[in-house]
Amino acid sequence: MPSATITPLVTSDAAVGEVVTRIRSQLLPIAQLCVSQSTALRQQFSDAKAATQLLAVADRTITASRSLERLVSASLEPRAEVALATPAAQRRLRHDLRNPIAAVRGFVEILAEDAEGAGFGYLGADVQTLLATADETLVVIDRILDAVGVTAAPIVLDRPDTQPGRVLVVDDDDSMRTLLTQQLRRDGHEVVAAASGEDALALMRKDEFDVALLDLNMPGLGGYDVLTRVVADPDLRETGVIIVSSAGQDDRIVRCIEAGAIDYLVKPIKPVLLRARLAATLARKRLRDTEREHRARLEEEKGKSDALLLNILPRQMVVRLSAGEDIIADAFDNVTVLFTDFVGFTRFAARLSPRQVVETLNRVFSAFDNLVLRLNVEKIKMIGDAYMAVAGLPTPSLDHAEQIAELALGMQSTLAQINPELTEPLQMRIGISSGPVMAGVIGTHKFAFDVWGHTVNMAARHESYCEPGKIHVALEATPFLRERYELQSRGILNIRGRGEVETFYLLGRKPR
Repeated sequence: MPSATITPLVTSDAAVGEVVTRIRSQLLPIAQLCVSQSTALRQQFSDAKAATQLLAVADRTITASRSLERLVSASLEPRAEVALATPAAQRRLRHDLRNPIAAVRGFVEILAEDAEGAGFGYLGADVQTLLATADETLVVIDRILDAVGVTAAPIVLDRPDTQPGRVLVVDDDDSMRTLLTQQLRRDGHEVVAAASGEDALALMRKDEFDVALLDLNMPGLGGYDVLTRVVADPDLRETGVIIVSSAGQDDRIVRCIEAGAIDYLVKPIKPVLLRARLAATLARKRLRDTEREHRARLEEEKGKSDALLLNILPRQMVVRLSAGEDIIADAFDNVTVLFTDFVGFTRFAARLSPRQVVETLNRVFSAFDNLVLRLNVEKIKMIGDAYMAVAGLPTPSLDHAEQIAELALGMQSTLAQINPELTEPLQMRIGISSGPVMAGVIGTHKFAFDVWGHTVNMAARHESYCEPGKIHVALEATPFLRERYELQSRGILNIRGRGEVETFYLLGRKPR
């Protein structure tokens, strides 16, 4: 295996000259041999009337071989010696030289597999010769640049059984990009290729990918920069990123893993490792997708549950129950309570069918519910034909009595609008009282938010002592209403639980 630590080349003129000399004497001949062998192999397939698909792969092998030869020749030019004077330039040279030969090797492996299946197994020896030349070329490149030894022979394993995924291949080298694309498509994956980091980000923002194979060394926006932008973007970070690098870049690979890359591959990429690591990354991605779907379903179900609770309990009570409070009980010093009841409703219901009774109550009470929501009043409950509401809790309000007065007047107006459309008109009594109450949530099977105390009892008593069509107001509520509302004294009444006390009727708002 290549050494885990790269020792940068000495940047003296003599050392750089030695590298160029070795490239000329050792690497150029073997690069030229790759070109001649791949050209000869392509001719053999052509003479054997091989299918167009096989010939296309052979052509790709020649293109990659010639790309290597051009790079080697370019590195021998005088200006190349100056350019090689820095460790960064030397690392870049290693990357550029390994890319085309890794592509040659990959295309030859495809040729070997396809040729056997197409009945050209007799060309296997020539294919293996070119494969051996490609391996030797990689060894020479590493030996020249950092004295790395020959890598171990690849272990042949079965392809992992994995569902195909949507993969983005990002590499500025056309041969490597094409090789990876063909290998992945042969395994059933849907593949899109990008030649730069900028193109990759544009594609990812436009479409969704399961995995991105991201080359580390690219001009412009490099692999690390693309990775950090993907991880920082909430819309992109679910894409699993596998970093693809040249040998001897362990420090940069570690940096990428720390930044959020899922895995890495080293060129030349062995198909067995590509399949295995891609399968593992896809499995992780699908597990995350499944978890996200489960969380979304849980949130959806929680939303439905909360919505149902909000039809029963005030929002603050739902929040407290969700936070784990077992017993919810509060005292409120200043609230106003309202009770309504329909006069003679038992006789009214006896003359109608059950459906007509329910439709009538639903129509009237639904209109009352809309008033409650508009006035920010808390509906407590309905009992038969009775309706109870409170203002000033669970959120205290200085205008609690005025809110209830507006609700009572609105209820009278609403019933007057609905009555002409009913089979028989309804008459309503309303009782109002102000003062302290206790409030809390009761029950474990069917929750109920309720209020208790003398103020509640007085509101109920004033409703029962009320004349039909009137709004009966307890003495305790009048200080909050006198300034803005017309109140008419009813005189002294002997109210059960209170004794003799003056009560009032609410007639309406005072003119401004």
